Amino acid sequence: MPPAPSSNSSRVSLRDVARAVGVSHVAISLALRGDARISEKRRAEIKLAAERLGYRPDPMLSSLAAYRRTKQSVRGIPRFCRRILVEGQWIDGTSLPPRSGAESSVAV
Repeated sequence: MPPAPSSNSSRVSLRDVARAVGVSHVAISLALRGDARISEKRRAEIKLAAERLGYRPDPMLSSLAAYRRTKQSVRGIPRFCRRILVEGQWIDGTSLPPRSGAESSVAV
């Protein structure tokens, strides 16, 4: 008999699957997304356990994650590229002072 889901919810969570398999919830997430850091054998075991327990991704959480991924950029620049070198010092590109004169009309 599969373990009971979390007491505060009838929905099977990643943590429920993790307890059943004996790994972390992060490993479950990586395996279900097909990440290469999880061996093929372990991925198959995790997918089987998730299916057996009736795990289904929460559509609200999936939507929230997708929303957050799209909000990680400023002016189309990925978050990891926002720091720029100005006069020999790295600064955050989102806090640059406003441009003056003719340069202010140039889109960044």
